[in-house]
Amino acid sequence: SEGYLLAEVLFGSSLLLIVLDDSRLRTRRLAVLNALTVTIARGQNHAPMMQTALEKLKAIAGVKAAWFQLMDGGHLVPTQHVGLSPELLRALGQSGTDERQARVFQENCAAILKLSEMSERERAQLAKHGIHHVVLLPVLGKKSVIGMLSLGYAGSRRHTREELEFLETAAQALGIAA
Repeated sequence: SEGYLLAEVLFGSSLLLIVLDDSRLRTRRLAVLNALTVTIARGQNHAPMMQTALEKLKAIAGVKAAWFQLMDGGHLVPTQHVGLSPELLRALGQSGTDERQARVFQENCAAILKLSEMSERERAQLAKHGIHHVVLLPVLGKKSVIGMLSLGYAGSRRHTREELEFLETAAQALGIAA
């Protein structure tokens, strides 16, 4: 019976640690949304606000790189970035808007893109930087799509619905501010 009691205490303690860890993550996410809101409110110009937002999202999401591509005449053009090399930035700039990105805009929700689904040029550059997959987030202005927020993750991992909803909320806030 003592062994059973010990097992119960360990199981209960592990559940408590999981709940506390989840609470800590939610608190960090709320702090990032608050910081984004303050940055947006204080920002006079689009570029510095977006750069600050990318740095904060990179830290909270644990990504290797984050970049924003502005919609310009039906093409996505990289404007701000954190963690990208000039070669990767060029590769991203030379690839036009493709069907995957158009689908993200149409569905207006986050999409996870593996390297195998990308063009050869993008795949080579992203792999060289240790990026395993990219989360694409549409950035909507008040009336239409203004761009795409992309987060490059190292290693494979599963994204929870809650995490994707947080990233979508951050992208929506940036779109309204821009």
